[in-house]
Amino acid sequence: IPKLYYSSLNSFPFQFITTATDLKDYCRTFDQFKIRSVKMVKTLLALVAAAAVFTAATAEEVIALTSATFKETIENNEFVLVEFYAPWCGHCKALAPEYEKAAVALKEYEPKVVIAKVDATAEGELATEFGIQGFPTLKWFVNGEATEYGGGRDEATIISWVKKKTGPPAKTLDGAESLEAFKDSADAVAVGVFKDEEQASAFLKAAQSDDDIAYGIAIDNNAVEKAAEVEAPAVVVFKKFDEGKAVFEGDVTDKAAISKFVSGSSLPLIIPFSQETAQKIFGGAVKSHLIVFVDESKEDEVSELKKTLTGPAKKQVGEIMFVTVDVAEERVTEFFGVKKEDVPAVRLVNMGGDGGMKKYKFSGEIDEASITKFLEDYVAGSLAQDLKSEEPMPEEEQGNVYVLVGKNFDEVVNRPGKDVLVEFYAPWCGHCKKLEPEYNALGEHFKDNENIIIAKMDATANEVSSVQVSGFPTLKFFPADKDEIVDFNGDRTKEGMINFIEENKVSN
Repeated sequence: IPKLYYSSLNSFPFQFITTATDLKDYCRTFDQFKIRSVKMVKTLLALVAAAAVFTAATAEEVIALTSATFKETIENNEFVLVEFYAPWCGHCKALAPEYEKAAVALKEYEPKVVIAKVDATAEGELATEFGIQGFPTLKWFVNGEATEYGGGRDEATIISWVKKKTGPPAKTLDGAESLEAFKDSADAVAVGVFKDEEQASAFLKAAQSDDDIAYGIAIDNNAVEKAAEVEAPAVVVFKKFDEGKAVFEGDVTDKAAISKFVSGSSLPLIIPFSQETAQKIFGGAVKSHLIVFVDESKEDEVSELKKTLTGPAKKQVGEIMFVTVDVAEERVTEFFGVKKEDVPAVRLVNMGGDGGMKKYKFSGEIDEASITKFLEDYVAGSLAQDLKSEEPMPEEEQGNVYVLVGKNFDEVVNRPGKDVLVEFYAPWCGHCKKLEPEYNALGEHFKDNENIIIAKMDATANEVSSVQVSGFPTLKFFPADKDEIVDFNGDRTKEGMINFIEENKVSN
């Protein structure tokens, strides 16, 4: 229910009330606080009654499952989408209204789809059974078998994903009216018109693999061709933004090219980053992103920047995505090392490839010519990566565990005759804190061995091109005088790490 709150002027504690249950629990504490005001009691009891009425009037379409009802639900329904959430999780709270709207929209959908949720903090056994490690995590069940949910986190993309998984990959369009209705069904849709099914093969494969965008198809249908203002074979993205329509100019038998075109054309030329758009940005087929950090409170400045970026963005549709990030998004700005005084600032990031994420920093005045040149250099492979680094600690101040930073990493791990074990950690990481005493003891154990270096690096403040860190703590071993990196696979105890080093070391 809407957030109701009440606090006495004396000793009764202030508390946010978000559900009828919260309010009832709050009232049960009356005896402990000697509340004498009859008026206060009547007011709070009235709120309990109002909360009950409000809850009944706004019954959720999302079904709450427990250990007692989970198995029966997934076994007795062909299609079930389940969100594993934590009540305190901010991302879960952001998803909740979109998830509920999707459930309402799918209520009458055929085939039947059950939209459900599980409080993973209360149903620990279910969370463990399905390997839930973060929130929210969504699982898709077909006849009781679980797979990963791969769609977005807003109403439209959830609905599109579910329909794609339960029906044909592309909706058949039989005339001009059905085309118009399909165009109106979402902010962006992909339409293919073909002379025969053979021509449509690659388009249907692209549709099958795309969980985000709705696809429509017309085969040997002159009415749809005419309404779409194209000649078969053709692929078109109709959208309710930018120029309204984008026509594919590539090979209609190339599935990968169609996928890249649809992914790049189905988003605005310049897309603002938010929790709602994050999945579309990072989960799409376009893995290179030009990120422009802006101060959204300066509307005129942001508007001028978007005008400057429009030309280069049009040239890179399907190849490089243009994204704006408000400086208030502190986690993103911190990751890229952008401070408020740096805004506006430009970074380029490549999310794909075997080498992991790569970042590049733009310097100079932000104008169309300089941005175009920057992107040309990126495509040509002539840009240097932008890697964060703190300043090195002086050698005389180093202890039993050598503190590495980005600037001295390569020099230390490549020292002749030295075997080096490195812990990549995050200051806030609980697992890293648990490992710390064992790791310090390891450093103490090898302090007199001049051929073995026990080191660590804060991977949130320092980056190196040779190692991609995806979790904390990550331990890597660099054998002496060898051009290789060995992943640590032993017990994270002093003895376990000693055994691992003894088995993998090269030095005497």
